[in-house]
Amino acid sequence: MKTIEQAATEVISSIVSKQILDDYGIDVFVKVFKCGVEFAQQWISVVDELPHNKECAKLVLVKLLCEPKKATRASTPPNTEPFTVFSMGVYNHYFNNWSIIHQLIESKFHCDKWKVTHWRPIELK
Repeated sequence: MKTIEQAATEVISSIVSKQILDDYGIDVFVKVFKCGVEFAQQWISVVDELPHNKECAKLVLVKLLCEPKKATRASTPPNTEPFTVFSMGVYNHYFNNWSIIHQLIESKFHCDKWKVTHWRPIELK
């Protein structure tokens, strides 16, 4: 897998003329490329925005805050701290709720209560 610097250099070299690269240096363009990648990877808070209608039927990545289940056996130390889980989900505007992969959240991570805190599109365009 390429590093971000390698990918940036490859893309920039293919679209920016040699003269401009000689004048400004490739480092400036690599910084701009990195800023674009960072922006595209930002999570959107559900407080600020929910997926739009066009994304209503599409899966999105979701970040969930989970409250752990209480320990059922004395030999299992309880995890009492809320924790973050990443999954996929669909937001339903009609019912004003999220549908996520419940079995994964509830059984694998022993999550009692959960809420979606952030989301982001899977396909970045």
